[in-house]
Formats: sequence, C-alpha cells, structure tokens
Amino acid sequence: MIDETTHLLSPNNERSLCSDREGAGSELEKGYSGFDWAFFLVALLGIFIAYCDESFVIATHKEIAYSFGQISTSYWLVTGFNLGWAIALPTYGRLYDTYGGKNTLLPAYIFGAVGVTITGTAKSMQFAILGRFIAGIGSSGITDLITVLITDMAPLRRVAMLRMYIGAASMSGISAGAPLGGFITGLVGWRCAFTEESFLYEKKWELMAALVLFGAFFILDEAFWAEDPWIPLKLAVNNGVGISWAAQVLLQIATFSLITNVGEFFVRIEYVSTSTAGVYIVPFSLGMIAGGILSGHLIKRSGRYKFLSVSCLGLSLTGFLLITFRWPCGPSQWEVVYTFISAVGLGGVFSTQFVGLAASVPQESSATAITVYYMSQQLGMIGGTTLGATISQAVFRRGLLRKFGASEEGLETIRKVLSDTRFAQSLPGHAQQIIWSTYLESFRIVPIISLCAELLVLPLISCLKEHPLT
Repeated sequence: MIDETTHLLSPNNERSLCSDREGAGSELEKGYSGFDWAFFLVALLGIFIAYCDESFVIATHKEIAYSFGQISTSYWLVTGFNLGWAIALPTYGRLYDTYGGKNTLLPAYIFGAVGVTITGTAKSMQFAILGRFIAGIGSSGITDLITVLITDMAPLRRVAMLRMYIGAASMSGISAGAPLGGFITGLVGWRCAFTEESFLYEKKWELMAALVLFGAFFILDEAFWAEDPWIPLKLAVNNGVGISWAAQVLLQIATFSLITNVGEFFVRIEYVSTSTAGVYIVPFSLGMIAGGILSGHLIKRSGRYKFLSVSCLGLSLTGFLLITFRWPCGPSQWEVVYTFISAVGLGGVFSTQFVGLAASVPQESSATAITVYYMSQQLGMIGGTTLGATISQAVFRRGLLRKFGASEEGLETIRKVLSDTRFAQSLPGHAQQIIWSTYLESFRIVPIISLCAELLVLPLISCLKEHPLT
C-alpha cells in the first residue's frame, strides 16, 4: 500500500541515482587520476634546460657578439633562436597529429642538442647564429608539445595547474640560465674574436623585408591555395582565437623589448660585471613564476579567468610605467623590483589567456590552436628583440652625435661606445658622464615600446568572451 511514508524510489534506484551524482561530481577528475606524472616530470626537466639555454644567451649575447667583433649583430643570436622556434612550430603540430606527442619529442631533443653543440664550437658569428636557429627548432618542440599534451591528459580546470608547473619550470630555467651564463662568460670567455663586419648587419633590412614577404606569401597560400593548410586560418575567426594569437604577439613584444636590454642597462649605468648583469634578469623570472602560480590557483578555485586576465594586465602596465619614469632618472639598484611587478602581471596574463584559448576551441582543433598560439609568442619575441635593440641603439647614437659631434674623432668615439658596452669606462670622467646621461635618455624608449604594446592588448582581451571551464 502506498502512503506518504512510501519511498518514491526503490532502494536500488536510489543507490543508482547517488552513484550517478558521484560519477558526475567526479567527472572533472576523470583521466587525471591516471595522469603520467613520470613522463610529465621528465618533460619539465627538458623545459627547464631549454629555457636555461635561452636565458643564457639573452644574458650574454652582447659579450658573445663582442668576442667575434660584431656586437652590432648581437640581437641575431636571440632572433635566430626565435626564428627557428617559430618556423618549427607548425611542423610539430602536424607531427603531433600524425605520430602523437611523445614520439615527436625525440627529434626535438636531437635538434636542441645539435644546435647547442654548433653554437658552443662556432668559429664565426654566422655559425653561432646557425646554431641558435637549430637550437630554436629543438626547443620549440621540447617546450610546446607538452603544453598541447596536457590538454588531452587532464580536464581544463587541472590544465591551469599543470600549466602553472610548466611556467614554473620555464621561469626557473630563465632564472638559472641568466646568472650562470654571465658567470661562465666572465670566467672563461669565448675562444674566438673576429673584427670583420657581419653580412647580417649590412643586410639586416633586406633580410627583414624578405621575412615579411615570406610571411605574407605563407598567409596567402594558407588562406587561398593550400588544400590541406598547416594553419587553417578559418580557425582564427572562431571564438576570438585570432584575437588571442594577436594578443600573444603584442605581449611578447612588450616582454622582450625590455628584458633583452636589462643586462646592458646595468652594465652601462652601474658598470657591473657580466655575471652580475645576468642576475638583474632574475626578479623578472621570479615574477613570472609568481604570477603563473597565483593565477593558476585562482582559476582552479573560481573557474573564471577573464577579470583576472584584465587585472593582471593592469598590474603589468603599472610596473612598466614605473620603469618608464624612474629608470631614465638613474635608478637605485633596488628599483629592479619594478620588473618583478611587471612580470607578476605578465605571468598571470599568459596563464589566463592560455586557459581561455583551451576553453574556446573544439578538442579536434586544440593542437593547431595551441601551436599557433606559441608561434605567435615567438613572432612577438622576434619583434620585441629587434624593436628594442634597433630603436634604442638609433636613439642612443643620435644623442651621442649631438654631444660628440660629427668630427672624425667624435664618430670614432661613438663607434667604439656602440660596439663595446664597457668602452665608456676607459674614458675621462666628463666623457663618461655624457655617455651615461645620453644612454639614460635613450633607454626611455624601451619601456615605452612595452607600454604601447600592452595598451594595444587591453581592448583585445577585454572583448574576448569568457567560456566555462568544464
């Protein structure tokens, strides 16, 4: 007989419903309990080594180029690495789809080892740049394939945490590589020095024009002619994916226009050693780690990322503003902390934007979307390194011309100042003061480039739709 005390569900059905609820509640953890931590930890070690190598060269590229008598081409050591990275990324995306991530990692490690060997044994600047290009091909696979893999190995909420570990490994590598590179360079130096002018320097604008033309042709081919495009451009118009890619270009321009000039700034202004100059990059690296970790925890707890992304960008802008107004006035050494503030914000933006991208693309397109995401970062690194070096050097040279004049003696002094970051220390005190103040004035353009790039990012990420993290 049925009355008000009768169960609406039988005991069996009730247990079944509870089981369904438990299953739904634990669906987020599905797949994560079987996560391959051993493979992930080995991959993190590879990421650490790759970024340690990159940071080594960022900290010492001026010294390496000076040993070949070609300091004006030093930025090609960084740009060559980033070019190799960017060019290889679409290939890794295709190999990932065909052979899987783990099988594709082996050739990446081989390329990385070969590139480092060529750079370490190079007897000319051209071969050193070639080695950096090949090392970049390897590092792109070592660092980015694991990022694609984790989107297949864990739920999106967990991806933010795993991405945090990857960010910590990369920033730890940058933190260790910069001072280590400075110490080794200061201790043993480089074996070879050449004084001839570099072909790359004489032809740099022609090379940049060729790169732009090649990029334009590649985009046209992918958009209109390729039957099976490596980068399907139609993906860019879905859910703001193209906006995310554009934001990465601008964010890396902001980052690398500054970070590649920090070491030279303190060498010229504080007369520090090469090893000490590398240490000044460490606060920036630590800030990136802190920003990535904090944002990863906040995303995991709240499941939201858009407001956090905009807030982190505001924090980064604050740091760049402080650098713009304080460093050109002759800062105290403790004011390197401004780079930490900017980096905390940048670390948060990178973390939140990656999670947003992963949530906005369908699973079958995630590998391609993430590959182009990282390729966009490399293009931004190339742009930031080139813009920061070229524009700051041009402004510095113009300021020196005003102070020393265009006489034969003045031009020779300017040439030596531009080609040797320590030449000013051999001059009389009055000349040192002129060079010191002129460099401070010219340096202001560097954080201004970063500020402009981040201001362009603000409306881009503000208009992106926030997607649920399931």
